[in-house]
Amino acid sequence: MDKNREFHELLGLCWHELNPSGVGFLCTCGRWFEYEDIDNIHMRCHNPDYAADPRLVLREMQKKGSDLYDDFLDSLAPELEHYGYIEAYYILDTTGKLRDAAIKFMRKETADEPT
Repeated sequence: MDKNREFHELLGLCWHELNPSGVGFLCTCGRWFEYEDIDNIHMRCHNPDYAADPRLVLREMQKKGSDLYDDFLDSLAPELEHYGYIEAYYILDTTGKLRDAAIKFMRKETADEPT
């Protein structure tokens, strides 16, 4: 699975994909399109590239709640007592290191939740 998609879905957000349906396309969000070029614009606007802009990872996690966001930040530098410390290593990277760290953290959090 695409890592951007995996992170997006771990947050409970809809990853947009087009499915041919009759004479048009139906997106996984429920929107209907008649022309493929409109569909591609729709997907580009709604499927973020978390690797290219690591700030998006932090923004989306913060939207999900301060506990998740704070715990994730603490997991990046547990030996430091500075709230919100993130190494430049993560922020300046455009290969997905922050996104991948967030996926790993969220998988662990999901596995630790009582059923």
